[in-house]
Amino acid sequence: MTSYLVVITSAQEDKFIRDYLLQNATNSDYWIGANDQQDEDHFQWMSNGSHKPVNYTNWYPGQPDNYGGEDCVELRQEYGFRWNDWGCNNREGFICEQF
Repeated sequence: MTSYLVVITSAQEDKFIRDYLLQNATNSDYWIGANDQQDEDHFQWMSNGSHKPVNYTNWYPGQPDNYGGEDCVELRQEYGFRWNDWGCNNREGFICEQF
């Protein structure tokens, strides 16, 4: 089996992950498998090499803002684990899924 950063494709899946993190999180922020490194403001799921567009989102208000060149997507604790764009080189927890 292979594992990749999680791809969140529905409100139901997002709620499941957020509820879990709100009760069990050990890190403050977690990477998910989306970024806009290929084309600014056009986020894609890149974690399994498929380059699929992000159709479902749960951005925190005012995000994504690309502040200082932020290209990767995290679930940020201080935002209730809503989505935030962040610098890809930052060290954080991560959420994976298996295929």
